[in-house]
Amino acid sequence: MGFTPAVMEQQTATLSGGQHTRLLLARALIRQPDLLLLDEPGNHLDLPTLLWLESFLQTWQGSFVLVSHDNTLLDAVTNASWILRDQTLHCFALPCSAARQALQEQDESAALRHKAEQKEIDRVSASGPAAGHLGSGL
Repeated sequence: MGFTPAVMEQQTATLSGGQHTRLLLARALIRQPDLLLLDEPGNHLDLPTLLWLESFLQTWQGSFVLVSHDNTLLDAVTNASWILRDQTLHCFALPCSAARQALQEQDESAALRHKAEQKEIDRVSASGPAAGHLGSGL
């Protein structure tokens, strides 16, 4: 896990954020979980430890759920993304950046569809009262 003998002698309260993250992952590995739940694991990590975490997750044989705002980390280690927006969970079988792009494309498509629908509503409304009786034909 990359701990030097000197670090292994330290009390856990004196470990850096990166060392503490490694310690927690080591504990998880010993327990051999089916699923790792990781909430912002990259926070407060120096670059070498962040790169180590990325490598660790890329080679992890189990499943994991990773909550993070670090798009670079998410793109490097995930193959599916959940984006929670406006109380709706959007699921994509894509890494983070591609999922964000797909969601943006969905938004643009919905906006175009809404604009076309509004144009049709305006057209029908402008055609006068007879438009309301279309289809009655009796």
